[in-house]
Amino acid sequence: MASTASPDELPSTEIVSRIQHTPAGAKAWVERDGRGRLFVRCQGCTLYRLVDGMAPALAALVTHLPTCPADAIDAGPA
Repeated sequence: MASTASPDELPSTEIVSRIQHTPAGAKAWVERDGRGRLFVRCQGCTLYRLVDGMAPALAALVTHLPTCPADAIDAGPA
């Protein structure tokens, strides 16, 4: 189930999982908004998906990491 609200429009959020990295180096995690809803969020591909329950959210995060379609993060000049 996808959320229609922008992360910026939601009440304050907190990260409730370890911050993980995709193969391209983007950060992804599970966060809880001020209403107690859980979301899987990825900065690489802008995934922001509402998930019911912590175990399904963690499973969705782990499943997403190796399949994230984001390109490699540009780390700047070598």
